[in-house]
Amino acid sequence: MGPPNCCFLGCDWLLLGTAAECVFPVCEGETQGHDAVSLVDERATQQKILQEASLKSVQKWKDTEKELRYVVRYIKHSTEAVVEESERVFCRLIRSIEKQSNEVKEVLRVQERAAVSQAEELLEKTQREILELRRAGAELERISQTEDHTGFLQKCKSLHFPTKTVEMPSTDALQYMMYKTLRGALPNLKYSLDETLEREFNRISDKVMSLKEPSNKSVPEKTKAKDTEIPYNSEPKTRADFLHYHHDIVLDPNTANPYLSLSDGRRGATTRSEPQPYPDHPQRFSSWAQQQQHFGDT
Repeated sequence: MGPPNCCFLGCDWLLLGTAAECVFPVCEGETQGHDAVSLVDERATQQKILQEASLKSVQKWKDTEKELRYVVRYIKHSTEAVVEESERVFCRLIRSIEKQSNEVKEVLRVQERAAVSQAEELLEKTQREILELRRAGAELERISQTEDHTGFLQKCKSLHFPTKTVEMPSTDALQYMMYKTLRGALPNLKYSLDETLEREFNRISDKVMSLKEPSNKSVPEKTKAKDTEIPYNSEPKTRADFLHYHHDIVLDPNTANPYLSLSDGRRGATTRSEPQPYPDHPQRFSSWAQQQQHFGDT
């Protein structure tokens, strides 16, 4: 039977020829100067420590996983709300442009109707004058056949053949408005609108990208909330409208009713049949199952 692998203290043995000696001089022969430590107890202690560390590590990673899932949901919900809001804004912008386009068309149509009405009145007058001239021409043709010179001279006095016609309407103003204005003002409007949209888009993009910078962590929470606040002129009705008012809340354990149990990183609470071991606090609710909440992560 060979020598043991280790001594009472767990020290390694060294084989010297046929004899076995402990490599630690403090451990010579029997246990001199110290008490023997049971290997079984030592293993049990180490095993318990490792098991507790394993449970704590697993729980910590599970909590991290839960927090990350919440972050993913929050990012998706927030992004969806912003996308829906941007769609509404651009739809309103398109409707506004269409409205302005219709108003410009209406102005042109009003000017067109006025000019056409004036021209049509002159056209009717011209047609009446032509009809009278044709009648006078027919009368002239008729009296020209008579041999009565006196009668001809008397009847021709009633015949009129004016050379001056109606005053033609000026088309310069209409032409100037339709060509000069449209070819000048409207392209300038398009350029200004494109420039404004590009400038605002770059400003919004820079603001969104700046949210990823670490320096924003030093910005006060109130200022960040104010910057991201979107004003509403009416009551929220859709899911996206309500998401604009979404805030992270953290429940206050100092005010929680004893029959409420906090969960989900102090973001949720569950009613219990037995009171929870909360310490005494002057602000703790005792009559109703309620508690205060804070905005943010603290």
